[in-house]
Amino acid sequence: MKITNYTEYALRTLMYINAQSKESLVTVEEVANFYGLPMNHLKKIFWKLNELGYINSVRGRNGGYHLDVNPQKVQLGDLIRKLENLELTSLVKNKVNAQFNHPCFLTMYVDEALSAFIEKMNQYTLEDLVESNLSIPQKTCL
Repeated sequence: MKITNYTEYALRTLMYINAQSKESLVTVEEVANFYGLPMNHLKKIFWKLNELGYINSVRGRNGGYHLDVNPQKVQLGDLIRKLENLELTSLVKNKVNAQFNHPCFLTMYVDEALSAFIEKMNQYTLEDLVESNLSIPQKTCL
């Protein structure tokens, strides 16, 4: 399965924020510069992660974002499910099932594969991602 750039950028954003000390605030610009990603695209991702409760924003001149969850409890499959549109097949499912008057096996197989993917990804946490990618530098707090 191929995840969208949006989801990959969101995962990398959370990895970066999690790699920082708990007292440190991270800005959109900082993550954009580190990964070489478009800042406008990242702003939408930060907004969504904040809305989902994974990060929290601190306003003001020295504001930024920090992790608002325990990274050991963030299962990657659940996170991907919230960020990806995995219900794409349901649009076709209703139309096809109505035409054939029985469940479409293709839809069932795709749903089964997606469920297996999510289940496998749920074996890993956000903490696992950071531990496996120690090349993210930690900022020093002033």
